[in-house]
Amino acid sequence: GLGTAAATAASAYATAAHTHTDSYAMFITAPADKASPGYVVDARVASARTITNFYVKTESGSCVATLRNITDNVEIASATANTSGASDASLINTGVTANERLGVVISSNSSGVDLQIVVEYTA
Repeated sequence: GLGTAAATAASAYATAAHTHTDSYAMFITAPADKASPGYVVDARVASARTITNFYVKTESGSCVATLRNITDNVEIASATANTSGASDASLINTGVTANERLGVVISSNSSGVDLQIVVEYTA
């Protein structure tokens, strides 16, 4: 009474496609200007992913935060963090493969305090 599926090998069925949406979140109390690799967001990406948003905000002051693929030495996104918050809508080089490293470079720091960073992705 179980039907044919009960007698069919599991390898006969295709794996369902799955897209997972998640994010990294960082908080840096007193950010300092840091060249690449900057502050490490992920030292070893577990699986391939696509960066979909980069958001930054400070409680006071401002600074420029640039998300970089450290392994490939390429920029992904950049925004000026201030008390209003900012996102980079023109993401580039968004594909990140497994085992690559992500970091945030800080520049033009004008007394930025309590820097909040959110990097959204799909995997």
